[in-house]
Amino acid sequence: MAAFLALGSVRAFAEDISTLPDDELVARRETLKFSIEGAGGFNFVTPQDPFGNWGMGYIAFFYKPIPVVKLFAQADIASQYDGKRLGSGILGTVGTYVDWTSWFHTYTALGAGTNCTFLPLLRVDQDLIFSIKWFSIIGGITYYKYHEYDSFYRKLAANQVTYYKKHIAREDLTPSVGLGLYINKFIAEIRGFRNVDNPGNSVSYSGLFSLGYGMEGRHWTYGTFIYGEEAYLVNNLAQSLNVREQAYSISVSHRHWIGFSWGLFGALTYMHMSLPMDNYGILLGAFKEW
Repeated sequence: MAAFLALGSVRAFAEDISTLPDDELVARRETLKFSIEGAGGFNFVTPQDPFGNWGMGYIAFFYKPIPVVKLFAQADIASQYDGKRLGSGILGTVGTYVDWTSWFHTYTALGAGTNCTFLPLLRVDQDLIFSIKWFSIIGGITYYKYHEYDSFYRKLAANQVTYYKKHIAREDLTPSVGLGLYINKFIAEIRGFRNVDNPGNSVSYSGLFSLGYGMEGRHWTYGTFIYGEEAYLVNNLAQSLNVREQAYSISVSHRHWIGFSWGLFGALTYMHMSLPMDNYGILLGAFKEW
């Protein structure tokens, strides 16, 4: 009840945009050049040993110097807990979205993390998007470099699960290709990924399906399903071991404009890996545009 009363109080001070026609709302939003958003969340992981729980947060700033270019900078912080803090790190990212023509668009990002075992030391993303009316073709590539990485694998014996952990310098290269579909206020995307993990040149594949509904300035709701495997080499044993773990994740997110230029958003996620490991996540945040 308190949450509904608080939301009612917020709406009392918010500009009513529900009666604005869509075309008028789009025209007014063209004047917005800046936005900032922040969020915090928690991931509950089972089993606790050896994984621990996760707390995370981020703040991001966006700027549109011209209508076809959007720049951003983002800082993420993450901490791992298992009764006590096991480690924490910060990841900084800068990037840009560019509409080169009505049919060619790009997304480029460069990220660098602090020296910890669960954040990339370096991350590079490049997406190319070719669109024709309601249809698009997406091609991308992502590169990760980890200073150290926690690799887990399991050994089953006498109904016991034993986890082995290896700190190892690691690089991942992940090309992807996908299709997008835009009909009215619906957005659908299907995408396939091929991941090459080194050392060991271990190859794995995964797929993504996403469905969204909404529009900028009103609301967005997305559901995403990812299924695939993770493959890597554990080489600190008497004999090197190629490990493959199956995994899938489901997420639902919602972003809602309470006023013309600000609102709230949140997400719920669930991920399962065949280690076994289950991850339950929640994220809550707010944004402001001007």
